[in-house]
Amino acid sequence: MKKPKKIWTYAVKRYNQEKAMEYYEKNYDILVGQNTNFSEETYLGNCKDKRCRFCKETEPKATFRDKPHVFPIETGNKNLLSYYECDACNKFFGRYLEGEYQNLFSFVHNLYMVGGRKGKIPLVQSNDNCNRITVIDKNNNEKVHLISDITGKEHVDIKENTVTLSYPDITIIPIAIYKCLTKMALAIMPEEELSNFQNTLSWIREKKHKPIMQKKHMCRYIEFKNMPYVKCPMGFLFKRKSNSKDGPYMIFLYVYAKMAMMIEVPCDNVKYSYDIRKIYPLILGMPIEDIIIDLSCTDKCLIEGGKRDLSFGYLVDLTEETRNPNSENEYAQLIRKNVPALK
Repeated sequence: MKKPKKIWTYAVKRYNQEKAMEYYEKNYDILVGQNTNFSEETYLGNCKDKRCRFCKETEPKATFRDKPHVFPIETGNKNLLSYYECDACNKFFGRYLEGEYQNLFSFVHNLYMVGGRKGKIPLVQSNDNCNRITVIDKNNNEKVHLISDITGKEHVDIKENTVTLSYPDITIIPIAIYKCLTKMALAIMPEEELSNFQNTLSWIREKKHKPIMQKKHMCRYIEFKNMPYVKCPMGFLFKRKSNSKDGPYMIFLYVYAKMAMMIEVPCDNVKYSYDIRKIYPLILGMPIEDIIIDLSCTDKCLIEGGKRDLSFGYLVDLTEETRNPNSENEYAQLIRKNVPALK
């Protein structure tokens, strides 16, 4: 068994907001701000001229029967779709990129109750399947976390209304997650900018992963705890001003729930990646957890798990019959039976 790898490192937690705003006003323009707050399916692109911007194919050689999401449905994007992603590319991105993204963030999606397809929130289990975190709907559709420590082997540590949870090691391909974020950026990019990203468009569709830039592919991951919950994901593109050389040519920021991802979008004429640690985070004016994730590895990696502190309202000791359910649905039924607050 390979030793788990650590890809997370903490950056600075406090920033001078005035200097940060001055930096972005001087060096960047907001090129795109794309929300997903639509009550019905809404498409980007032209339904009468369907051409895949990723592989360049058109009908009839390419088909456009599926409903490709501009941002992954697993992040809460239900209704923002596009006419310029063919079925083949949609299937490829779902299988090779978005699945890796979901694997990395499944624990956080569970904690922040981010529902994917059909509103399903991922179940999280410890390495030995003894610790389980699931989300159950109460009768009034309010969602609650239910934490089960099946064996009592210190997976759950409780002190002063705080529970310390162990989250599992996971196996992912880190650079596929960087590709996934890059694909989101390209999906909202104006057509006139795509000529600067032709190599990038080809790179995200390569099944055999390789780096596109020299030096590391870094993602800035931010959690903001004192900001309203972002139910509908939002994507932003920041373009460096023509009179500036400070920072990457294009920055992508993706915000949902209580988290945000920030990356450099690889540009065709850029050989070396920019050290994203040297620029300010784009979530300012509030306490944040600012973390740098190294997504450079091109092979499968066993990523080290860890621990997370959470506060809770009340604690219920479950009975023996909830210890060995045969399925998630059975588990939910047994929980409701044994926890009065959920009946």
